[in-house]
Amino acid sequence: MTEFAISTDDFNAIIETQEESLEVEFKKTLDLANSEGKAKLAKEICALANYGGGWIIFGRTDNGSTVNELPEELININQDMINQISASYLSPAPHCTLRWVTDVSNDIDLPVLRVPSHGSEPICGAKNGPDVKGKITGIKKGTYYNRSAGPVSEAMTSPAEWKEVIRRCVLSEKSELLSALTVMITQPSPRQEDVESPLDLEFSFVVDEWLKQTTTIDEEPSPAKNFIVFGFELIGARDISIEKIKSTLQSMPSHHLGPHHFFTTSNYVEMAPHLVENAGIDGLQANKIRDEQGNYDDWPSFWRISESGAGVSVGIFWEDSAWIKNAIENKSSRTWQRGSNIWIASQIASIDTFMADIRHFAEKIGFDGLVRIKIVYNGLKDRKLNSARSIMSYSQKYVSKQDTRSIDLTFELDALERSVRSSAIATIAQQLNKPFQGPSINADTVLNALANYRSG
Repeated sequence: MTEFAISTDDFNAIIETQEESLEVEFKKTLDLANSEGKAKLAKEICALANYGGGWIIFGRTDNGSTVNELPEELININQDMINQISASYLSPAPHCTLRWVTDVSNDIDLPVLRVPSHGSEPICGAKNGPDVKGKITGIKKGTYYNRSAGPVSEAMTSPAEWKEVIRRCVLSEKSELLSALTVMITQPSPRQEDVESPLDLEFSFVVDEWLKQTTTIDEEPSPAKNFIVFGFELIGARDISIEKIKSTLQSMPSHHLGPHHFFTTSNYVEMAPHLVENAGIDGLQANKIRDEQGNYDDWPSFWRISESGAGVSVGIFWEDSAWIKNAIENKSSRTWQRGSNIWIASQIASIDTFMADIRHFAEKIGFDGLVRIKIVYNGLKDRKLNSARSIMSYSQKYVSKQDTRSIDLTFELDALERSVRSSAIATIAQQLNKPFQGPSINADTVLNALANYRSG
């Protein structure tokens, strides 16, 4: 067996190994087009990350031999697939790297996956794999996996298995983590489902307020049924003063590209940010659902940012506003039915704006850690992909049969920096795109959409 350091990033060297080990897993084939295959891969990624990092070599059998011909289900494996699996099934989601490497012994290109070590927080299952004959397949929600003799990927159940994981976490210099991991050792049921995070608390509060204020509004499409919620949490940030939140919002640069402006203030007294307590936590919130005279706003919104480092903004689909309908129909012979369309390019631009706001907020308060982003789209059922620009059209109809889409991901703050955040945006936008089964969205798709916005 070829010996190598676990920290190596040499893809060509790693493919020379002929035996599985605790840090190298062989997969002759794996169908990532179905949920069973995705859940199985997520379990392997989770275990390798918690082991300190490792590799998965596809197209290689357990005895070390390479297949003569790559299985059809592996031919189209790509980085976007890996990113989506990681984001869907793991928390926090590690960023793995996929490359195609030539196995010179058999002159065949194999996909090779580099799994990084966990950071300051170990990796666990974010949701269950599919139920196959009454048994959960692959990964389980709330379970932490590691590599053990075999080699196999198994759930960690004893204090001894946590020793190296804890050491690596402590070395990541996260001061609050040691006590949390100590609890895991004595009672390894790591996720306390009954304790809501700051983001979940704010998310529930803002959505409840939105529904209270929009349920009685007689408008089509109904804002109580057709809305988008954007939420973020600076994980570990606490006790951010109201004064600091105010000054940060006032210094927000004009970086908006998309139709949504998040956490913006108003000169109107009723819609200006005001202090409201939620679950013992103070926060600033603003209401723009009705204007000064109490009339329904064409583009209603409601937002809140709290001292816990979490913020949530809810509003309608831009595609549902009277403004966009009038703009399209006044410039062309096209008709635009409110509540029936979704323009992915505009949603990409909105996500970009949201990430820009989050990064600005984090930098102003001196935060440099993990950011959780949660977005919920409600009212997707029977909408179709469409473009507000007459020069753009889809060759076939893409219609959603699902009404609600919830996306919950964790990113390093650096992933939201403007020059690199196209990948993070693509991960989110592709999750929104899935109910429509529309054309695949990747980083290049995002860059093209944003360029079109910048060019007018």
